Amino acid sequence: MKTGPIDFEDITLETLPFVQKLLFERNGTLHAYTEWKYGEQGPNGFHGIVALNGKEPVGCFGLMPKVLCSGETQILCGWFADWYITPSMRGSGLGTRLLKEITQKGYSLFFGHPGPRRASKICLQNGWHAIPFQSSRRFIVSPFSYYRRRTHYFVKQAFLVFQYYLEIRKSRKSYSALQTSFVQYNRVYFADQNLDWLRLQPVNPKVKRTYGDWSGKKVFIHYCDDILPSGEVRRRILLIENIQQYPQDIVSFFVETKKHAVDYMEIFTTDKFTDAVLENAGAVRFPESPIVWYGNDDKAQDASIQGLDRENWLYLAGHIS
Repeated sequence: MKTGPIDFEDITLETLPFVQKLLFERNGTLHAYTEWKYGEQGPNGFHGIVALNGKEPVGCFGLMPKVLCSGETQILCGWFADWYITPSMRGSGLGTRLLKEITQKGYSLFFGHPGPRRASKICLQNGWHAIPFQSSRRFIVSPFSYYRRRTHYFVKQAFLVFQYYLEIRKSRKSYSALQTSFVQYNRVYFADQNLDWLRLQPVNPKVKRTYGDWSGKKVFIHYCDDILPSGEVRRRILLIENIQQYPQDIVSFFVETKKHAVDYMEIFTTDKFTDAVLENAGAVRFPESPIVWYGNDDKAQDASIQGLDRENWLYLAGHIS
């Protein structure tokens, strides 16, 4: 591609077709998904930028508008998404330019979850910071069938199952001990979450998705179940409410999950108390790249982040093998 001056345009209804083209090129992302996120039904606010080489789109950096609450203070911020450079422009520095461009307009505070190691590295080299604590946990309903799908070697399968049960038994505490082990502090959280809008998120036709809600004595949980092309059913937790009031409810929820056709469940949190409760109930950690933030407000590092808050937590709108 002949490269000329790169122009940066805001993502609007007029430039949305450029973003749809780029994201389909990236991994077959459904046009309907991009429309759902950045179109008329999406949240209001600055949605990021698209890079143009003449009339040809060569990169984009999307943003999801959010409101971070700390006490009575509300901070407009953006959660970055869909950071993509077309192959012909890779190595040109355009990815870093896009990163810098978004931080110069729109919001004073930014969050994001760059999955690839290289993307995380670019962020950390350009003034972004990793959230100090985050935890992704997985509750496996049937370890034997779960690991049988992932390895054909019986010895390795048996070792992984043994390792899973060993990890569960490492640190069990009473709930009263858990509640006194963690200092309570003023919550910093994202407000105005729109579950109705989120539940309209398009997914690959190979996936069948349903949403559900569960309530215990005090705790409320919102989740979705995906039947994946492999036949597995994955449950992902969107939001857990009131866990501090009655953490015992989590065990009841896990027991209830076992009664349904769910193979495994995944939960994300940046709250240490919630993480300890999940561990106590039998959910094990799995590694993920860090959530990063950028801005001049240190409150960002204390943000209570759950699956609902993460832009990419439910994404299944691209190619699926």
